[in-house]
Amino acid sequence: MKTILTAFLYFSFTLIAFAQKDQTEGHIMWSEDRQLTWDDFGGKSKKNHFASAMSDITFSVKINSEGNKLMVYVRPSFNPKGSWVKDEDKSDYLLKHEQVHFDIYEVNARKLRQELQTKKLTNANSQSVLNQLVNKYSELNVKTQDRYDEETEHSIKTDKQEKWNTRIEEELKNLEEFKAYEFVVKIN
Repeated sequence: MKTILTAFLYFSFTLIAFAQKDQTEGHIMWSEDRQLTWDDFGGKSKKNHFASAMSDITFSVKINSEGNKLMVYVRPSFNPKGSWVKDEDKSDYLLKHEQVHFDIYEVNARKLRQELQTKKLTNANSQSVLNQLVNKYSELNVKTQDRYDEETEHSIKTDKQEKWNTRIEEELKNLEEFKAYEFVVKIN
């Protein structure tokens, strides 16, 4: 069961996450104690790109079965090599916009952790439930990121940007109970 479940989730998740590698070596893991800095953006900037900066963020999910328990790891990570900024556009304001992109992934990670911890899993349904939840929150990340950039016009609309900053900060606080990125889920 352990090998099949891990392989199934890995395969399903990598398809949803646009075939991102499961390796997070060199990535910055999301932490409430560490904010992004411009030094974290190590990729080469795209001079002709419409954006001033781009953050490469992944949503890492690892699940191992141990008897009637699932050992679950859900954590966003920031890839410095895939993230870039145009030097002439660097500002604290733009950096906050990019930080909120990262924070949105953590909000959705907390929602996934919360939902997974409240599901009744059995040997018969665990694979399909886990796959469904990973798909759901992977899609939610994409939709939320798109809506964030659309509403703020990639940070240009300062009033909308401030609303998003506040909203995401409040959601992180409201979901604080689910901030542990490693947890156990029982299988009945």
